[in-house]
Amino acid sequence: LPVDNTSQASSESAAKPSVVDNASQASSESAAKPSVSCIHLEVHMKSKDQNDVNEWSLERKGKGGNTIPITFSKEKETSFTTETGLQETDQTYKHCVQPGLYTFAISDSSENRLGTDGNDGYYITANGVLLGVSSFFFHNEKMTFTLPYEVKDNADGGTSCSDDFFLAIKTDGKPNETSWNVVNRETGEKVLEGGNYEEPWAVYTQRACLPAGNYTLNMKDSGDDGLSDVGEGKGFFVLSQYGKTIVDSNGQIGSMKSFDFEVDGGR
Repeated sequence: LPVDNTSQASSESAAKPSVVDNASQASSESAAKPSVSCIHLEVHMKSKDQNDVNEWSLERKGKGGNTIPITFSKEKETSFTTETGLQETDQTYKHCVQPGLYTFAISDSSENRLGTDGNDGYYITANGVLLGVSSFFFHNEKMTFTLPYEVKDNADGGTSCSDDFFLAIKTDGKPNETSWNVVNRETGEKVLEGGNYEEPWAVYTQRACLPAGNYTLNMKDSGDDGLSDVGEGKGFFVLSQYGKTIVDSNGQIGSMKSFDFEVDGGR
């Protein structure tokens, strides 16, 4: 996904942000007035897919574990017809947010990401720092990150942090039985979690920017039979980091299975 592009489709096929007018958030997220703690967040989307509906949202984790939806304003939109006759739309959304833990979620009704050629997708920046890029997701994807983000000195000069943790799960015929979490082994803090899922035989993906440290991924199945229900092929999950697979599971986890991994300060 080129970083100098924005994204996504007009009319119904456009990735539509969650629009919320919460009085409780008026003094922080809703007011885009620069302040000492203001972080300029941008969501850029690019899509050629006109035949399905994409939706996205951003939430901040508040005190007590509640979630606060963030309202964005559209800053820019451009549309043009490609050489193959497809309509391509680029969109940019901006908002000024406060420090905290955020989760970006995007879904695709046809489970073919934002375009059929794999060249479309989204990217997110905070104060000009690239947090993550994705052109690969199917039914649903989430990306979790903490702001402000401390830039890592990567060997390749990049600043993307969403490759710290990339989990892809294909659910089995009983998706509501599948859940997972990630625990920091040094502090015991649960830093990520997902499930229980709704769609059978669907691929869900999760990206995250994680501080350097040692972590454990706990995959759980309340039916005690793992992701091995028969049907449209067995379920499975893959955990990768910096483009390399570190766990490739056939889903046979019983009621639970744990996997340790490390996040360093760079690549």
